Amino acid sequence: MDRRSFLAILAAAAVPSPAFAEPGVAASPQLLSAFRSVRGIEEGRGPATLHILFAPWCHVSPQMYRDSRPYLSALRLRWIPFSGGQPEGKDGTERLLRDGTPSGVPQSFVPIQPLAVRPPTPLADAQDAAVAGLIEPQVLRDSGMGLVTPTLAYGFGEGRVRLVRGGLHPADFGLISKIGSA
Repeated sequence: MDRRSFLAILAAAAVPSPAFAEPGVAASPQLLSAFRSVRGIEEGRGPATLHILFAPWCHVSPQMYRDSRPYLSALRLRWIPFSGGQPEGKDGTERLLRDGTPSGVPQSFVPIQPLAVRPPTPLADAQDAAVAGLIEPQVLRDSGMGLVTPTLAYGFGEGRVRLVRGGLHPADFGLISKIGSA
């Protein structure tokens, strides 16, 4: 263990942690409505839904996908692809939206690399426009910051909504499955 890790653990131990902390920051119900209104691929059987906006080229998304597998019986995941401004993202988004099945999610992950041929991507273009028009303004309003990949949202309680910018710790999937309800 390096010195930085040791000091971070020491500092975390000195601060009392709440017994129950929801991942993310508070957000508006309109944010959750925006996530619901954009095309996504749903999997899982739980009562809670975690909306995951991701770019196929994002290096965090494949690990988050793997980390989520044990929670599919307790949590519904709604994978929402968008290009993130990259041609590889358009290709991966187009393929996933055409496929439309949960098994297509891991197949959509691609590294950033030069593409020789750029086929038309009408589904990806429409998805990018929906994300830019519906989700991005809500994320900016609720967090004061722009989109990152991934960006997640979930609801719980009486209309409470949380926004998570970036990936989740594997244990957060279990926590969200217990508290989420949207």
